[in-house]
Amino acid sequence: MNNRNIKDLMFLIFIITVIPFVLPGYYLNIFVFIGLNSLMALGLLILIGYTGQISLGHAGFYAIGAYASAILSTAYNISPWFSIVLAVLITAVVGLIVGIPALRLSGYYLALATLAFGLIIFRVILELYQLTGGAIGLRNIPRLTLGDFVFKSDLSYYILVWVVVIIVFTFLLKVMRSPYGAMMKGVHADETVSSVSGINVKVLKLKVFVFSTALAGLAGALYSHYITYVGPDSFTVEVSILILLMVIIGGSQHPWGGIVGAVILTIMPEYLRAYRDIAIGTYGLILMLLILYMPNGIAPLLEKLFLSLQRLISKGGSITK
Repeated sequence: MNNRNIKDLMFLIFIITVIPFVLPGYYLNIFVFIGLNSLMALGLLILIGYTGQISLGHAGFYAIGAYASAILSTAYNISPWFSIVLAVLITAVVGLIVGIPALRLSGYYLALATLAFGLIIFRVILELYQLTGGAIGLRNIPRLTLGDFVFKSDLSYYILVWVVVIIVFTFLLKVMRSPYGAMMKGVHADETVSSVSGINVKVLKLKVFVFSTALAGLAGALYSHYITYVGPDSFTVEVSILILLMVIIGGSQHPWGGIVGAVILTIMPEYLRAYRDIAIGTYGLILMLLILYMPNGIAPLLEKLFLSLQRLISKGGSITK
C-alpha cells in the first residue's frame, strides 16, 4: 500500500477515534447511519465514478440485505453473523441476475431499469406479508453478539460499523489507485477503445455492479440488527436518490466522495428538522448550489484545502527553525 493510501486511512481512523470523545452521545447514533450510508455510497461511487453506470435501485438491494438477514436470523434461528454473510451473498446473486440484462443498457436507460427494480422490490415486500410482515414489517430481530458481549449501545455499533467501513475503504483505495482502477476509468472514458485494447468491458462492469449491490446488502443487514426492526418505509425510491446525491455531492471520482457525501446528507436533515416549514426548500437550495458551484464534489475541494494547510504548517515550521 502506498503512502497516500496509508495517510488517507490514518486520517479516517483518527477522525473515527476522536468523534466519541468530542461529540455528545446522541451523535453516535447519527454516525452509525453515516457509516451505513457510507457503505452504500462507496459502492455506488465506484459504479458511477469508475465505470460510468448510474443506479437508482440501490434501496432495493439495501432492502434485500436487511430482510434476508432479518428473516434468516428470526424465522430460521441462524446466527446473526452468519445471516449477514448469507444476506450479502443473496444480494450479490440478485445483483448478478439483475446486472446481466440491465448492463446491456447505459446512462439514463440503466437508471430507469434499476429504478424499476427498486420499485418492484418495494412492492414484493408489501405483497409477501407472510414472510416480510408486509406494511407492518419484522420486529425483534436479534442483536449481534460476541461471546457474552451484545452490540446494544450506540458506541459499540458505531465501532462495529466504522470498522467495516475502514475495511471496505481500504480495499477500494487499493483498487481505485491501482492499474485495475485505471482500467475502470478507461472504460468510463471510452468503452470502445477499452474493448479494442483487450478489456472485457461487459464482465468488468458486471463485477463492479455486483460488488456495489453487495455493499448495499451489507449495509442493509447491519441496519436490521442495529434497529432490530425492518419495514418497507426504510427502502423507498427516495433512499436510492439520496445515496446517488451523496456520491454526486461528495465527488464521484474521489475515493473520499462517498464518505463526505454521506456525512453531509445524513447530518443536514437532522439540523433542518427544527425548521420544518422551510426544510424542503432549504434542503433543495443547498443541494442545487453545491451541484452548480462544485460539480466535481466537495471531497476534491477539501483535499486541496487540507494540502494547502499542510504546506502552510510546514512552511511555518521551517521559518521557526
